[in-house]
Amino acid sequence: MAKKKASGTHGSASSRRGRPPIEKITEPQRRTLEAIRSYIGRRGFPPTIKELGEELGIAPASAHELVTQLVRKGYLRRDAGKARSLEILKARGRR
Repeated sequence: MAKKKASGTHGSASSRRGRPPIEKITEPQRRTLEAIRSYIGRRGFPPTIKELGEELGIAPASAHELVTQLVRKGYLRRDAGKARSLEILKARGRR
């Protein structure tokens, strides 16, 4: 029996869809980083996502998305399953 050739092999496994990643920090991300830094300075520990949303005046889901973007870009670190695990890795974003 002859082997069947795999169909549907368009593009490579490494190709991505959508916009290319933006490594520069955006203004909302900069404000988020500043809010986390300020919160830690005042209280001595990082905010929860809910507290961060309150600090920024945005919904917790929006705060979560901003944190996720900053983690992906290497500005923050967080441990899954821990509410107060935010850690700032980079001081400031490039403009």
